[in-house]
Amino acid sequence: MDTYHVVLYLHLLSLFVLVGGITLVGVCYARLRAAASLMEATPWATLADQAGWIFPPAILGLLATGAYLTNDMWTWAPLTKRPSAGDPK
Repeated sequence: MDTYHVVLYLHLLSLFVLVGGITLVGVCYARLRAAASLMEATPWATLADQAGWIFPPAILGLLATGAYLTNDMWTWAPLTKRPSAGDPK
């Protein structure tokens, strides 16, 4: 397995971790809204608070691996207009 495939795996892993974190926090907030008392809401608020550490590593992983994949396959140069066959100068 070459470096590209390892980084691609890490990129997808970061994406799945980010989606899982968003889903977890969304479920916690939905359960908080449905809670009828403070005793019912406390565990969901605690879980939503503890899930906050998931986001920074997932976002950094997406950005770092995305930058590597972009650098490996494409260039960072801006796209330039290339004249086509029917394009007058």
